[in-house]
This record gives sequence, C-alpha cells and structure tokens, in this order.
Amino acid sequence: MKYIYLILFLLSTGFIHAQNVEITGKAIDYRTGEPLTGVIVSLSEVKTTQTNQSGEFRINNIEKGNYRLTFKLPGYETIIKNLKLLMMKKRISSSS
Repeated sequence: MKYIYLILFLLSTGFIHAQNVEITGKAIDYRTGEPLTGVIVSLSEVKTTQTNQSGEFRINNIEKGNYRLTFKLPGYETIIKNLKLLMMKKRISSSS
C-alpha cells in the first residue's frame, strides 16, 4: 500500500461579522516525494476538491466547527484527519 504525505496550512481571515477559514495543503508520495495529482479532498461531505498537478489543494470559506478532512486516491491508503476550527488570528502551519 502506498502512503500520502500531507502538508496542511490553516489560514484565518477575519471579517466584521463573520470568521472564515481557508485550508490549503499539498499531497505528495511518501516514498518518492513526488506531488500527487487528483487526490480527492473532502471536508465532512460539505466541500470537496481535488489536488492540482502540483499536488496542491484549497478549500475556502469554512466556518468554525468540527470537521473530518478525508484524502483519497486509488492505490493509496485513505487518510482521515479530524479538525476543530476555532476563531484564529494568525496563520497556523501543521505537517502530518
């Protein structure tokens, strides 16, 4: 089974009446370090996107709350990460 290595970034943008968060990241092959194209990235079945040719993805306009972030690509192990998004005032970086 192949493994996906993820680099995630959580970005917060404050507005007058609302707080929105953006999740960006990059999926690469754990062994080769090559970017993975077409990884399906789902946020609690609310929003779904795919990685581009550089292995990068972006999910915008996320409200604070609890989410399950899922990464799927045929031939690779599925990764599921639980996220709790709170009001933030600065950029947070997380590698996993």
